[in-house]
Amino acid sequence: MSGQDFKSDTETENPTVITDRSLIQQEEHARLMNRMSLFRLMLLLCIQNQGARSAQLVSGRQLTEQLDEIYEQERIYAKRVYENLDWLREKGLVERRDSEDHQHDYRLTPKAKGFVKRHAELVVGLANGQEYLDIVR
Repeated sequence: MSGQDFKSDTETENPTVITDRSLIQQEEHARLMNRMSLFRLMLLLCIQNQGARSAQLVSGRQLTEQLDEIYEQERIYAKRVYENLDWLREKGLVERRDSEDHQHDYRLTPKAKGFVKRHAELVVGLANGQEYLDIVR
């Protein structure tokens, strides 16, 4: 599938739509996974989830609230969310915009969308018994 042409999500009207598997290659996915915690992965998924539902940027407060719902047995503090958002920004996975009310709003970069899509394909493939190399080729 990697040799085919795909329409890049940077060309779509909705910046939250994930349409292009080729945005991130298997090697880049593996490199990012070496330092990706489950919490950071959930943070990416929450940004994508809320952005896809509202087609808008997502605030740090909204992310903290959603993570609080997901991690119902553990209190999620804003400091933890923002430290991990900063890490994701450093890796080029998240963009931050500062609004007039001093709130930070976030969205995934095309690289992050490619990472999320490749990771979802990997999870589904492995859960369905596929060989790793068959999934990532």
